[in-house]
Amino acid sequence: MPPDVPEADRSRNGATLTRWGFASPGPLRDELTALALAGTKTTTAGLLAEYEVDEEPIARPGEWSILVDSDERPVALIETISCRVERLADVDETHAIDEGEGYADAAAFRVDHEKFWNGYIDDLRAQLGDPSFTLNDDTPVVLERFRVVERIDAVRWWDIYGRHGQALYGTPTFTFWQAPRTFALLTGEPNLDLNVCNLAPGATAADAASLLAVIDGAGAPPTVVPVSTRALPQASDTLREAGFVAIGPEVAMWRPPMPIAPVPGPFAVRKAVSPADLAEVSRVIAEAHGTASDLAERVFDLDGLAAGRISCWVAWDGDEAAAAGWVTSGEGFLGVWEMMTSPRHRRRGAARAVLTTALASHAANSEQGTILWASPMGRPLYESLGFVAFDDVIPWIRGGTEEELAMIGASIAVDPSAPPSRG
Repeated sequence: MPPDVPEADRSRNGATLTRWGFASPGPLRDELTALALAGTKTTTAGLLAEYEVDEEPIARPGEWSILVDSDERPVALIETISCRVERLADVDETHAIDEGEGYADAAAFRVDHEKFWNGYIDDLRAQLGDPSFTLNDDTPVVLERFRVVERIDAVRWWDIYGRHGQALYGTPTFTFWQAPRTFALLTGEPNLDLNVCNLAPGATAADAASLLAVIDGAGAPPTVVPVSTRALPQASDTLREAGFVAIGPEVAMWRPPMPIAPVPGPFAVRKAVSPADLAEVSRVIAEAHGTASDLAERVFDLDGLAAGRISCWVAWDGDEAAAAGWVTSGEGFLGVWEMMTSPRHRRRGAARAVLTTALASHAANSEQGTILWASPMGRPLYESLGFVAFDDVIPWIRGGTEEELAMIGASIAVDPSAPPSRG
C-alpha cells in the first residue's frame, strides 16, 4: 500500500527526516508496520499521481526516513534501497512478493492495490482536478524497496541514557540507581535539573514506588521525573500521592548517526579544560537556571572530564562563555546533557554552535546515534539538526520553586491530572 508522507525532506545530511506511515492510521497500517519491522515487508508502492498532488519528491537510494505507527509515533529508521516509476502493468513478481502481504504474483498485487486505490479515487480526482482519472495498465506507480536500519526502542534508549548519566556526575553525594523501566540520577543539589529520574514506557506503580524509595533515601532533594506517556497511569498516580506535581509536556529525542558540519557562527567553540573554563561554564548554568556559581567544579566528574570519558563544549564570545553543553559516550550512543545558553546570548546561535561542533567531533562514537531530553524551548533547534522525538513524556516535579521553574520555562500545573503546556 502507498506511504502517506506528510512533511519535510528526506536527507542523510542533517536536515529533518521525512516521517511517513503505511496506508492511513488504523488496523491496516498496524499490520503493514508489523510486517516491515519483522523484515517480511521490504517493498511498498504508491500512485505517482499522489506524489505529484502532494508535491512530494520520489525517494532516492540511500536516503533515510522515519516510519511512524497509527499514533504517529516513530518506530523505525528506514533506508531507501531503490525507488523507480513503472507502469502498473509492469510491476514485477519480485516486488509484488516482497510487499510481504501474501501476494503469489504481480496479478494478485494488482487486484489488491487497485481495490485499495479505488477506495479513495474520487478524492484523488478532485485533488488532481481530473474527473476522468482511472487506473489502467499505463498508470504510473512508484515502487520502493527499503530496509529497517534501526528499530526505535524507547525503553532501551532511556536505559542507556541513564547509564550515561552515571558517568556525568562526580559529587560525593551522587546517587545512581537503575532498574527495569526506571533510573535515578541524584546529585543532592537543590536544583531540579541536577536530580533527574525516569519512568519509561510500561513503568508500573511498583516501579514508581521503588524509585520514590531511592529518592527519599537520598534525602528527597528537588527532583524531576519525566514519565513516559506510555507508562501505566498508576505510575503517575503514585508520584502524585507522594507530592509530585506535573509540568509538561516534553520529549526524549534521538538523532540517527548522520554526518553533521560544525556551525560556529560568530563563536569560537572548544572543549572546557581549565579551571577558568569551568568557572565560565558554572556562570552560564547559574545565569540560565539559577544554580550555584561553582556548580560545574563541584557536581560534574572532573576526573572523567580530564580522562576524556565525558566532555564539556563551550561557545566563546571573546573571553566570555555564551553557551555550554556536556556530552557522554558509551554503548554506541552519545548523550547530550545540560545544554545551557546565557540569557544575554540567546537567539544568537550559541547553542547550535556548541551542539554541531560537539556532535561532529564525537561522530566516531555515535554508531547508533545521539540521545537527549528536550524542553519545548530546545526542541526546534534539535529538530532542525535531525533529532526525532522517540518518547513523549510528562515531567513530574517535587521541591522546585516558582522562580526556578520560571527560569527553565515551566509552570506548575493547577490540576496535576491535567498538566499545562510548558514553555
